[in-house]
Amino acid sequence: MRSTEVLVKWPLWQIRSETWTFEERVKLSYQRLRTLVQHFGIASDDIKYFSPKYWDMAVYTLLMIHFNLCTGTILKFAPGRPDLQEIVERLLRLKLSGHFCLAELGHGLDVINMETTATLLQDGSFELHTPVAMAANGKDRGARPFLVQLSDGTQMCPGVVCKVQTPLDEHLRLLFRLTLQLKRPENARDLFFFNISRVATGALCIASTVVNAVKISSYIAGGTQYIPVLTGIAQGLVADALKDDVYRIFIEADLKDLTYRNFLAAVLKLINTKFAVTVPVILGDRCGVQGLFEVNRFVPMNADSRAAQIAEGDVVGTSIRESIHSLSVISG
Repeated sequence: MRSTEVLVKWPLWQIRSETWTFEERVKLSYQRLRTLVQHFGIASDDIKYFSPKYWDMAVYTLLMIHFNLCTGTILKFAPGRPDLQEIVERLLRLKLSGHFCLAELGHGLDVINMETTATLLQDGSFELHTPVAMAANGKDRGARPFLVQLSDGTQMCPGVVCKVQTPLDEHLRLLFRLTLQLKRPENARDLFFFNISRVATGALCIASTVVNAVKISSYIAGGTQYIPVLTGIAQGLVADALKDDVYRIFIEADLKDLTYRNFLAAVLKLINTKFAVTVPVILGDRCGVQGLFEVNRFVPMNADSRAAQIAEGDVVGTSIRESIHSLSVISG
């Protein structure tokens, strides 16, 4: 028996939340997230080296943002930094809720072209608007990650605006106790992709979890027309096998070979999300009006799978990027 089979029998995982408000569902998701963290006991090495424990997830959206994007990015800079290591430990115990803010309004797929800046001031602090290009002494130093406290758990920190709050003419000031590498990068593009390299891992996570939509849809529609159901089952098995092979290749790949890892993640995500988007619709159509009810999961699974196509790099944009790169390699 898989450990998750025991976990989902806990009372917190037996709750039916279809009629709950949005706020109540968010609270429930975070409560379930805490049980997962306690159950699996995820450590920093699981995140850094992608152990099998790292891939066995349920509330995967929160887990991927918290562990993969936030904690994983900080781990890249944690060696020799006790202050960052302390933050990682608090993230692992879920004493902090980690997020990863990358995109800017008007810049999604071309996020590397963000327009705002983080400017180094004479007193050694930074004036930060969004996590974008760093300017030191009036010169562009490329895109750099910043670690910022967004809220105290009750309200947003000074200078941080969320959702529909009225924007204030206020900037966020950051003070640095330790030295920060301010030299200009030799290749700004390579630096950018290095700093967001956990996005590729996130794409692989998404491609691994969306397979469940294919399996669940096939199970729910099991009493309807056999050919569509058997097709869904076959696609689920193929997607699972492909996931395992790509996962193995991804783990064995050189950690510094970001281009190869991005390619693997893009291919797996494109194939598996395609299955996950189409199968729930095809099988839901076989269930009549019942296929439209949220409680029967076909429509939510299709919507979630479409969201997965966009998250961690839109499949259209990443497919174009990887195709162009592959052709350039082939042509020499």
